[in-house]
Amino acid sequence: MRILELNENTRKDILSNLLKRSPNSYGEYEGRVSAIIDDIKSRRDEAVFEYTKKFDGYDLNADNIIVTEDEIKAAYEEIDAGLVEIIRKALVNIRNYHAKQKRNSWFDATPDGTIQESEYMFRAVKPHIRHLFL
Repeated sequence: MRILELNENTRKDILSNLLKRSPNSYGEYEGRVSAIIDDIKSRRDEAVFEYTKKFDGYDLNADNIIVTEDEIKAAYEEIDAGLVEIIRKALVNIRNYHAKQKRNSWFDATPDGTIQESEYMFRAVKPHIRHLFL
């Protein structure tokens, strides 16, 4: 992970630097990310605490993982209202993007040979199936 300080120089070049990333190196990162995800699945909270310390430099633990209402209020008082609005817009964009990634139809076969499909797919395929059995 590369951490950049946002200043006038990096702000000017941020888009061009992001566009320089090579999609050919994504496989390298995929292996690392998969290993982290597998570790978290098996060791759960303990792994999350370790990775938070490693990547974020914060000593997260079971005692401080819950953010209190007072901490949330204090954070809102410290942060610029414009940044909050930008974060909220980003949240909407991220939700909309991932909603489009959801599978609208699917088809699956279980080991016993049972065929399963979503209703959406069945409605689309049903006219064609009729011809197979006529």
